Amino acid sequence: MLIHFNDNMSYANVNRDSALVFINNVYSEFVIILCKAVDNNVFAKAAKAKNFYKFWWCQELDVLKENSIRDHIICKEAGKPRSGSIFKAYQTSKLNYKRRMREYERQEKNGLYQ
Repeated sequence: MLIHFNDNMSYANVNRDSALVFINNVYSEFVIILCKAVDNNVFAKAAKAKNFYKFWWCQELDVLKENSIRDHIICKEAGKPRSGSIFKAYQTSKLNYKRRMREYERQEKNGLYQ
């Protein structure tokens, strides 16, 4: 890209229009290079790796997550109360979800997951 940049630098001095065309071309090439870099980055490859996903995730965590999301939406629609039954249900489901998820993560780190 820098070679192309240096080759076209003399053309950029001709006038304003050619300078704008030059800048747009360099920008387009830069965006293409960045898109290729994203396609080939380490994180995209890691996501495809065998052990990338949480193999310890289970149906119980799915249910707890759904309950937590449901109670969050209900609490949000009620104007985010800071007390009462809606707030208590929201807080309880959120804490249950987080607690169980941490337990499963700990089991994985300690090698207790079967």
